[in-house]
Amino acid sequence: MLDEKDERTSTPPGPAKPSAPEVRAQLERILASRCFEQAGRASRFLRYAVEQTLAGHGERLKGYTIAVEVFDRPADFDAQNDSLVRVEGGRLRRRLIEYYATDGRGDRVQ
Repeated sequence: MLDEKDERTSTPPGPAKPSAPEVRAQLERILASRCFEQAGRASRFLRYAVEQTLAGHGERLKGYTIAVEVFDRPADFDAQNDSLVRVEGGRLRRRLIEYYATDGRGDRVQ
């Protein structure tokens, strides 16, 4: 049994974290949507980010790694002087905002 102090300081549980299969199913819904139908680069970027995160490699999501592994830039790619990943990241964010404002409005996983 909790004492009074523990009851005051305990936090209620938040929403359940989606499972990997739920996240992957959501990814496929997003990529099949009209917001992403003509978005090859954004689709590759999103798939890579989701899969790396699910694999526990979120720390690898750096501009250089994304440029080389997603956008086929050479190993001598200079992330400081080439804004490709920043520009594509902005485009991806805008597409996701559009998706969740339209087709994904009722989706549980975001």
